Amino acid sequence: MRTVSREYYSLSRYTEETYKYVINDIFDKDTSITGYKYLRPNPSFSGYNRIANETYAFFLTHYFKAMDVFKQNEQLLKLDIEKNIINIIDIGANIGTVTFACIDQLIEGYKKLDITINIVFVEVDSDRVKILEKAIEKYRQVTKLDIKYSIIEEMYENSIEYISQSIVQADTIILISNLLNWIADIDIFRSKLFETMNSINKEYQCNIINIETRSNGANTGLENLYDRISEEREEIRNKYFSKRMPRFNNSKGSYFYDQKGVPGYNKSSEYYYGYIINDSDMFKTKSLDYIKKAYYKSMYTSRSYFLFDQLEIKYTNANLDNTIEYIRGKIENNSYVNNYEYQYRYKKNKDEYRSLYLDDYINDIMNTAILITKGVKIDSIQNDEISYGNRLNKDLDSPFTFSNYYEQYFIKYQEKAKKFIEEYDYYYKIDLRKFYNNIVQEKMKNDFYLNNTYGYKYYDRAVEYFVNKELDQCGEGRGLPQGPDISHLLANLYLYEFDKWYIEEFPNAKMIRYVDDIIIFSNGEDEATKIYNKCNKYLKGKLNLEIGETKTEKGQTKDYKWINNNQYIKEVSEISNVLLRTMYKLDETNYNKFKSDPEKFINNYHACLQSIGINISKEWLNIKINKEVSFLAKLKDKFTNKLKKLIPWVKKKEIYISKVRLGKIPIAITDDSIEKWANKFKSSNKEYIKELEKLKVKIDNNLKGLIIEGKNSDKLANDIKSSFKFTMNKAGIFKINNIESYIDDIYELFPYFNKAVLSNYSELYEYIYAKLINDNLDNNQYDYAIYIWLLGEYKNNKALKLLEEIYWDSYHNNEYFINTLATEALLKVRKPINEVIKIFIEDTSREDNYYLIRNKLLLVKCFCNIDIQNELFKRYKDMPDERIILFLEWICKANITSVLDIVEDLPQSIKEKYPDYPITNEYLSL
Repeated sequence: MRTVSREYYSLSRYTEETYKYVINDIFDKDTSITGYKYLRPNPSFSGYNRIANETYAFFLTHYFKAMDVFKQNEQLLKLDIEKNIINIIDIGANIGTVTFACIDQLIEGYKKLDITINIVFVEVDSDRVKILEKAIEKYRQVTKLDIKYSIIEEMYENSIEYISQSIVQADTIILISNLLNWIADIDIFRSKLFETMNSINKEYQCNIINIETRSNGANTGLENLYDRISEEREEIRNKYFSKRMPRFNNSKGSYFYDQKGVPGYNKSSEYYYGYIINDSDMFKTKSLDYIKKAYYKSMYTSRSYFLFDQLEIKYTNANLDNTIEYIRGKIENNSYVNNYEYQYRYKKNKDEYRSLYLDDYINDIMNTAILITKGVKIDSIQNDEISYGNRLNKDLDSPFTFSNYYEQYFIKYQEKAKKFIEEYDYYYKIDLRKFYNNIVQEKMKNDFYLNNTYGYKYYDRAVEYFVNKELDQCGEGRGLPQGPDISHLLANLYLYEFDKWYIEEFPNAKMIRYVDDIIIFSNGEDEATKIYNKCNKYLKGKLNLEIGETKTEKGQTKDYKWINNNQYIKEVSEISNVLLRTMYKLDETNYNKFKSDPEKFINNYHACLQSIGINISKEWLNIKINKEVSFLAKLKDKFTNKLKKLIPWVKKKEIYISKVRLGKIPIAITDDSIEKWANKFKSSNKEYIKELEKLKVKIDNNLKGLIIEGKNSDKLANDIKSSFKFTMNKAGIFKINNIESYIDDIYELFPYFNKAVLSNYSELYEYIYAKLINDNLDNNQYDYAIYIWLLGEYKNNKALKLLEEIYWDSYHNNEYFINTLATEALLKVRKPINEVIKIFIEDTSREDNYYLIRNKLLLVKCFCNIDIQNELFKRYKDMPDERIILFLEWICKANITSVLDIVEDLPQSIKEKYPDYPITNEYLSL
């Protein structure tokens, strides 16, 4: 059997000098202390003479237990020393043994510990306090550290107020020794411990280390303590361990070295320890686990944008661990990436454009990491009875960063409005004109600073970086970038001051707000008008915001017009869910194919679904198929040993029995194989096809009806707009007939729609191609970008020459995002682009922008032989940009043809919470 060697610990020179000073200069020179070196050691002795005996015999044992805990759990001492001060609270301090071990380890871990260490010792024994005072003075002298300390000579339970007065607001370590020797009541101790923790602002790290001997009942007592802590504070990480004693060298001048002649300790006895970590926001923000959760959320959010970088999302997933390490480095260095920031306009209505902002995907992940940590604290200041929009989803395993629109708007916001309608007789519905454009950047930053008083300056710098932009259609120093998730939190924060003012100013009236959509309720028109005028004055004078008079509504509450979640939306949603979930449930044969080669199966199944008019992205199919299988696994667990007949059936099938006969999904995609599958599916599943066609007709009829209403209206009502957005999103999933016959009407009446839904209609290729080359898109960058993307979706070879031209124009003009969309489209068309590759080979110049290099190498990977790939990869191997090198290392080893072929890997806990179909949460927002 192999023997694992364990190192021997030794005292640091600082603690060794301190220990020898206590023995030689305190105990040995005190005439009142006699014979302590020759007494049989007993750690339960008391009195000055007995304390000397205990220290002489057991100081090293307790010190090395503590040192072992710190060395084996490095996270316990990971503190933000950049703030130049930390607290150590030593409860049951004795003569400071564990504190010395703690600081020794901090010195070893940080090398240069140029900070103030503020120590609060709690020790009830007055004899030990006398020794402690001299010992800490000696330790401070030999380490030359800036140590400030206070000693509370009192029982811990009576010391809480003194502790809070003695600490500073900073990262804190709480040390507890031999708790079970002196604790009287575990519930009282637990409540007092929480009081101590709560005296530290939650912006700071607060770690608790508890070290015990192996006394009778210690195991049960500590387990009970940690279980009770877990019950009360779910957000706290806590662990309890039984640990073998470390090996250590007995120093000269200690009992076991001098009296027993034992140079080192090496026995198999055990000790117990536990720890509690109350992570600071910053610790979470830069932790790999939270950054990974931020990635999963930002991936979902990015795909709900009008435009996004699919290539970066795919690559990041394939190289996730390395990318997350790179992001953590950026956070620790207080830096962001600035490879591109893309602003684009899209048509809001016939005569008005709205500007949106697209940030680098790495920045999106970093900002989402802020949202799920610090952002939660910012969001929590909002009044839940007033603010309903842009509220954070606190579920870390949810793909959503913000709370569900339907729940927040219809279930909470409008239900609250209905309540107030019964209580008040008059209302004003206020629309803020160009809210995002008029936000004062300096005030926005100051509002954040005020809510980050104790927080890390990284957050301030992150907000400054995001807010300090010169934005299209905004005046100097005005505007908040619209689009990224962090802007939603900040926009809501900007109006928090208005909420507080309103509550204080109008105690007898009510207000609710969905971000910048505000409804005020009062009794009587005169009173409501006074409130409205005061609000107008406050918003304009304090916040630089203007009320849009033309959109403001007022009147009797009984006449209030609702934006209804109408019956059509409910019915279509329900039918859609059933039809899609049916197709997510594979039969056993096809599920086995999926398991053996997920990428190939998803690619082929996606083509099959398109052939019957269902357009679900490959990424979504992968997630949903896995989710359905997971549900069955839960059934296994639930019914084990209860329904004996169910278990064999479940094990055999592994997945649901589908309501349809899928048949064999083709092994290879050809026009003939897909057509053959579609014909057989339709003949074998007539009931399903009948329901599918009925749904398509319902969507088609509603769309035509909305067009007729739009033509007959001078101004589109909000319910028409919301119904149109919903219907077009459904038409993007379920293909309707003859859309080309009224596509011009859609453009004319509803210019703001998300044109990505047209990817389901390859028959519009000529129409989109013509608009790309003929329309004046200088003021409508969204349409220009989305048309490039759509040409890729249509996979029409005729578009190849135009896409190559766009690629090279954007390449030479440093239009990084347009170059990205052109690259994605070329990869989708999937035809050799010989002219492009030839220029790559002949051009020996080197770009320095990550996106231009990444896009070029992705094309090379897809279309070049291995020799050309290696030759071109070598050109960039010594680039100074860490991100480029990270990508280069990955692509050289990646066993792929196209990055778009990658089927993303997500944790099952995330997949479980994906909705049934890919639709943005804001599909009804206007």
